[in-house]
Amino acid sequence: MNMGHDFQHSLLHRMKSTFYRMTFTGHHLIGRKTNHVMIAINNSPEMGHRDAAYDGVVLLLRGHLFALPPGERLEVYRRAMELLHVAIAATREICCSSTGKQHDNESNVMNFLNLLGDTVHAAATLLSHQQVMVREDRKSADFFGFDLSFHFQNTDGVLADSEINLMRCVREMLDRSHDRLMQYRGHCCRMLAARELKRYHKAMAAYRQLYAAAYQLPAAVSVPEPESPSVPSIRPSGARKATPRQRQKTKNPSPRD
Repeated sequence: MNMGHDFQHSLLHRMKSTFYRMTFTGHHLIGRKTNHVMIAINNSPEMGHRDAAYDGVVLLLRGHLFALPPGERLEVYRRAMELLHVAIAATREICCSSTGKQHDNESNVMNFLNLLGDTVHAAATLLSHQQVMVREDRKSADFFGFDLSFHFQNTDGVLADSEINLMRCVREMLDRSHDRLMQYRGHCCRMLAARELKRYHKAMAAYRQLYAAAYQLPAAVSVPEPESPSVPSIRPSGARKATPRQRQKTKNPSPRD
């Protein structure tokens, strides 16, 4: 039994329960506390929860993964999959209380997160398989009278290349989806009332702090979004800051522009 892993999940559960008690009293819903209403009321904290978890995934998977030893890389995959599970669960809660266009949008977000999780899981499985073969080969060679890994020697390069290709796909998914997801995040925040937006930011800050410590996340770079300056974001790894000349040109476009 992994006591540290169980403790971490217990801590996350207690923290989530305490946070909801702090941010939602529900006195104005006495007499009509249906499950649907309660889920809808918690949309803004769930949005903050989802966005904090997803940002943690991005920070983990944008690192120089293949500079790490296999064991450490596998641990990064594990952390990313756990945070993706959190993001998917939060999105499912939001989706259940949404209707119309928002429901469709949240369904698309959940499908994206599921695909991302499946791809990371596939890469982790390939890496884990390589490690298991080396470990089991040492244990069972004497018993079987031959090296189990001998029959897989020709596939070593294939498995390693497949992991690299899968993670290249993951990076492309993160890069190409970044602008659209940040745009949608800003749109959702603009749809919230002032009180709910405050709850969103409170949840975002609390979960970011929790996940940064629990999952040893690298430092994030906060970048205000043009369409909604109050929406937290993270800069994609390939993004470059505009030069002073470019900023001046944007402010004072030439007649030809």
